[in-house]
Amino acid sequence: GHSMSKPATTKPRTAQQIDKDIGLRIRSRRMEMKISQDKLGTACGVTFQQIQKYEKGVNRVSPSMMTDIARKLQVKPSQLFSAPDDISPSTYSAGMNFLTSPDGAKIVRAFEVITDSNMRAAISSLALRLAGTQLQAAE
Repeated sequence: GHSMSKPATTKPRTAQQIDKDIGLRIRSRRMEMKISQDKLGTACGVTFQQIQKYEKGVNRVSPSMMTDIARKLQVKPSQLFSAPDDISPSTYSAGMNFLTSPDGAKIVRAFEVITDSNMRAAISSLALRLAGTQLQAAE
């Protein structure tokens, strides 16, 4: 017998998941540029509600709108379309969900202030150690 089931990691992303991922990338880039949904919407000729729907993955972004949004956010459309190659889509998606959460946004703001690379490394290593103890406790 030859099993057809593949490991979960190679599961293709659903269209809905891809729309959500694109939305998260638009949102994080927009926040990074400190542009409001309203301002981005106006620049692209749509309402802020429409931008909100794109960011939540409720509405699909058309290729022409994607090009427009990318131009306004000063990135290539491909950067909004796909995650970096060295990160798995699920990790990337989890990271994006975190970064756009209220706590994640606070950490991003803190990292803008803390520019010392040793301090940043210490914070990252602390977070990893905390995660490690959580993972061990769960076993």
